[in-house]
Amino acid sequence: MKKRYGLRFSVASVLLAASVAFSSVVMASADTKEIAPGVKYEKFSQDGTNFNTIEFKPGGKLKIVGGMSNGYVWGTQNVLGMAQDVENDPEIEGEVIAAMNGDFFTMSTSGNPRANDYGVPYSAFISGGKILAGYNHVWGGSINRIAVGVKADGTAVYGTNPAMTITGKVNGSTELDITYINRARPHDGVTDTGYIWPVDQLILYTPDYYSSTKTNAGGVEVKVKVSEMDVCHGGKIVGVVEGSPSTAGDMEIGEGYVVLSAMNGKKDDLQSLKDGDQIEISISIDDPDWQDVQFAIGGSVIAAEDGELSGYIDDPNDNYNASRSRTQVGIKEDGTMVWMTADEAGGSSGLTLREMTETMLERGCVTVINLDGGGSTQFIGRNDDDTLSVWNTPTDGVDNARHVANGIVLVYDENAEDLTSSVLSSSSSETSDVSSQTSGGGTVSTSSIASTPASTANPGTGDGGARMMLFVAAAMIVLSGGFIVVNLVDYKQKRKSDK
Repeated sequence: MKKRYGLRFSVASVLLAASVAFSSVVMASADTKEIAPGVKYEKFSQDGTNFNTIEFKPGGKLKIVGGMSNGYVWGTQNVLGMAQDVENDPEIEGEVIAAMNGDFFTMSTSGNPRANDYGVPYSAFISGGKILAGYNHVWGGSINRIAVGVKADGTAVYGTNPAMTITGKVNGSTELDITYINRARPHDGVTDTGYIWPVDQLILYTPDYYSSTKTNAGGVEVKVKVSEMDVCHGGKIVGVVEGSPSTAGDMEIGEGYVVLSAMNGKKDDLQSLKDGDQIEISISIDDPDWQDVQFAIGGSVIAAEDGELSGYIDDPNDNYNASRSRTQVGIKEDGTMVWMTADEAGGSSGLTLREMTETMLERGCVTVINLDGGGSTQFIGRNDDDTLSVWNTPTDGVDNARHVANGIVLVYDENAEDLTSSVLSSSSSETSDVSSQTSGGGTVSTSSIASTPASTANPGTGDGGARMMLFVAAAMIVLSGGFIVVNLVDYKQKRKSDK
């Protein structure tokens, strides 16, 4: 009778082939490549969700700039358009490598006393060191919106929205306490505490805001022709009043001008101004950690800090607990920055805030900042043919991607001097009270944390699910190999006994 020694050997061979095939599939599930010197891109799927992510050390040749809405703070534009505008900006050296959506914003003005607030980011916005939107008073007196920034040397800063001191003088004596830079002014007379803002406001509008102030009638506005304008920490604006105060609203700004716009109790500060009055405005960022920031953009919460999930992860707000598209910025211990989007479209299931943040922690991030998500989530990348396109699947489709308030854009400048640092700092100008958010929902509070030198992280630390799958595949290969060896020994013994 012919013995079938080959049967078990064949099974082992099949198992081995299957394990090898499995490991190949795992490897193929992640598309990893360098899209610019020092910029690692990865597209991967995990547990039914599709991700796009980049990792890089900011600073030096890799700089982050703000994507604006058709060149302005006010209004909206899709992220691809923002990235293309940066690419075509003659004042920005280098080429755009990647971009994502940024801060939360008011999408509808229906029933909103800030009817002119459409598309204005909720938090601080800085690009190239220039303050595009800034605040000395936010959300009912508590500086509690979140921002993430990067200094010129690549040091990352994060924490509560950086408070600013913005003061003006008229003819060298009369002082003006300015509330905001480039923030939408509510309708005059608004006292609705449902929208948490100071009732009395004096706002400085620069040409970066829009062609006009977009305000309604009833407030008081004054146009200032400037001879010096440096809207940054330690900067100042010098000019003279042109014309008389106006109550018409929506005053034209124009290049070479700024507009002072007041409502309620602040109107008296402007009504006495007259043509030719000398105006000098000084600007400073209160928190030293933020004074050298070249880029800053806002978010909703610090989703993780010191490698641990924050208390907002399990907030009952549906915006956090629902499976949606997500956009986050993470920072590793060595200062490496991670940008990640997760999709809820194109066969992708989306994630809760907890799930998204856990994925960032798995990839080695110790700090995670949550940016606007849902239909706003967009990831732009540079193609091999030097064009820019949408690399993720927005919920409204690639061709109808949502117009958003601002964006975070990575630029590679091969001619820039490399001055990168590995320092990560967390900052808060004050310990804020927990207070409700009006965009994205939820609450946020932070406390001051001292800056600490970072240690060097191992490359690829925290690749999470993919590493686990590879481990499983490797284990299968080892087990299958062992099975083959056992069967070979068994085969030889049986052959020997048959002789």
